[in-house]
Amino acid sequence: MPRTWHIVGPKVSLTGNIDDCTLALRLGIAVNALEASQRFYLFVKDADGPAGDRDRLWAFLVAVGFIHEAIQLLRSHFPRVRNLARVGGADDETLMSASQLLGGNLSVSRPISRMRNKLIFHWDDNVIRTYVTKFSSDRVTWASGVGDTQGETVFTAAADALINSVLPDEPGADAERDAVRLKAFVNDIPPTTKLLIQLFQQAIMGHWRSYDMRTEHAS
Repeated sequence: MPRTWHIVGPKVSLTGNIDDCTLALRLGIAVNALEASQRFYLFVKDADGPAGDRDRLWAFLVAVGFIHEAIQLLRSHFPRVRNLARVGGADDETLMSASQLLGGNLSVSRPISRMRNKLIFHWDDNVIRTYVTKFSSDRVTWASGVGDTQGETVFTAAADALINSVLPDEPGADAERDAVRLKAFVNDIPPTTKLLIQLFQQAIMGHWRSYDMRTEHAS
């Protein structure tokens, strides 16, 4: 079994430059959130039944919400993060990709912003109202489940409204098509997450290089 390790430093590494130390901690929080959300998704990615579909969707959406927050953090402090990341070993390609992400030049940039601001944490009336007014099918599946367990139940029409609001199309037209389109979007997320994690970790390491840091292993 791998040994537990710790990277430790003197108190001044946390209190010496309050601005840099605070930024390094915020970057660490972002990395923790991104890594945890990835694990949440992997934990449920093969879950069965309607509840499995529900859990995969929301594990993915929570991950997208954290990506948006990480992008906002990066946007607010990009010059400092870039400089620290360079010290921590970031190459020009990584920094250029980060700049493109902030500039909205990557395919995921606009959908991520819209999803976070309208759907993931707020469930805005107007975007769901659009789904309702454009719904064209003669049949609505309101809920699905397995047995009589609440935890295995999903409000199907609500999930469809959310997916359609993420990737606008004709409401209720083709659930399988929605699933294919969502999967394609899901596949764009890991490279964005990887970029942010790598950049933030390198910036944290850049901060560490100003201090006497060392690695300790648990006995």
